[in-house]
Amino acid sequence: MFMSEVADDRADDSTEERGLPKSMVDRTLLILGTFQNRQRRQTLSEISRSTGLPIATCYRIVQRLTEWGALEKGEDGRYYIGLRLWEVAALAPQPSRLQRVARSRRLLRRYRSRSAPRSTNRACSRPASSSIRNGARGSIRCALPS
Repeated sequence: MFMSEVADDRADDSTEERGLPKSMVDRTLLILGTFQNRQRRQTLSEISRSTGLPIATCYRIVQRLTEWGALEKGEDGRYYIGLRLWEVAALAPQPSRLQRVARSRRLLRRYRSRSAPRSTNRACSRPASSSIRNGARGSIRCALPS
């Protein structure tokens, strides 16, 4: 057994004692979860502090995430969410749910305003768009089919 494997075993034992996840998947998700709000660019030390994981464990996981493209490393040595993770996230079905919510609100508005005179906007053949508030981050705009 190599010394690094012995050190890793010890790190795993101390990690388990502190109540941190032992599964590699859980550790990876814990690391990815640190990239929120104001923590969009982080050093390896900041990631380790945020997760409570040993820096060696963070290094191995962050290196693998960087190789795959989920994280990228800037010239300043800080890590940030990579293009590949954005591409995967773009495949999520969330926009269709947003469109359903926006469409139902549009129908509700149309129902409430039936007695109002028809505006020139409704006669337009262009697709409508709607904004949905997304917390403090702003709003999400989506086009609605007519």
